[in-house]
Amino acid sequence: MSIDKVLEQIKKDLSQPSWGTKIAALKELGKLGNAGSPALPELISTLADPDEQIRWIATQAAGNIGGNDPALFSALKQRLTDQSPSVVVMAHAGLVRMGEQPEAHLKALINATRQGDEEALSAAQALGQLGQIGLPALAPLRELLQHASNKVRWTAQRAIDSLQEAEASAKNRPPAESEVDPLIARLQSAIVAGKETEALSAADALANLGVERVPIIDSLIAQGIGNFRDVSLAVLSRQGSAAIPSLTRLAEMAGQDQETLGRIAHILASMGPIANSVLLEQLQSRDIEIFDRAVIGLSLLRGAAILRIAIALGSNDSQVPKGAAAALIKIGREAMQDVIDRKQYFMSIGNTGAVNLADHVILKILEQK
Repeated sequence: MSIDKVLEQIKKDLSQPSWGTKIAALKELGKLGNAGSPALPELISTLADPDEQIRWIATQAAGNIGGNDPALFSALKQRLTDQSPSVVVMAHAGLVRMGEQPEAHLKALINATRQGDEEALSAAQALGQLGQIGLPALAPLRELLQHASNKVRWTAQRAIDSLQEAEASAKNRPPAESEVDPLIARLQSAIVAGKETEALSAADALANLGVERVPIIDSLIAQGIGNFRDVSLAVLSRQGSAAIPSLTRLAEMAGQDQETLGRIAHILASMGPIANSVLLEQLQSRDIEIFDRAVIGLSLLRGAAILRIAIALGSNDSQVPKGAAAALIKIGREAMQDVIDRKQYFMSIGNTGAVNLADHVILKILEQK
């Protein structure tokens, strides 16, 4: 059902006299968030409903929808004098979420945690829905864990879990472009505009600052190896497995430049088994560029990776054996013994397709000078 039809049904249900129908419609409207704003006139009318439960759920839905509608602000402020303490608490929460003097209303919510059972329960429930805004309430919520009511304790714990999850999510969120430190922006500009030595210094400074992702790196790689090779590798060497796609792209562009290929191989090897796993996974890609670059990356790993690549000859995925074979052929005679050993194993388990593919690899390696 389209959102328009859902809203049409909600509006219709909110005009019905049935208590259950209204409650269900309000709960559904609250789930829509800001998308439920077309139903604000009907919602505002229910904020003054004679039934306390309907007013409470309507107030909660109003906070979920948010926005800056003057009529909704006015209706929520009227609920601050409601006879029901629970409705008052939820009105404070809605005004916090709408940015209406949030500090004052958050303080009111925190104070409510120290009131009667009904207010404490509603406050805990409301605070748990505020995300980062509600973090100052963690200490009062922890106090509620000693409350006599099991329901209050349980609701407080859920609110604490929700706020801590929001805090962790905020810490892990990559910064928006508008939040990038001016210093980082200047260093990124220096990479593009500066000479090789200046660009290298800027790239190294970015890596030391802990920048997890330098968007400019792909444009550097696109400009060719030349003066940007050292800059690109300096940044990528600090990025962990996230750098693998850019590293394989750089290897593809390097062609027969053994110095560049050697440095890329060193970076990949320093990542340990994770690089091999990521590249083998990329062999499953139907994107030919990703597939080809994965082959190049695997061929650069060599060493301990050769056995894992040889094992991949027996993969059930149609793409992986093909990529593994290409990587092994590219590695050459260094891979021969591992391929022969895996062929024997494939024969023992009756994997004819893998045996034939191993034979193909061996033949191609033998043809190499």
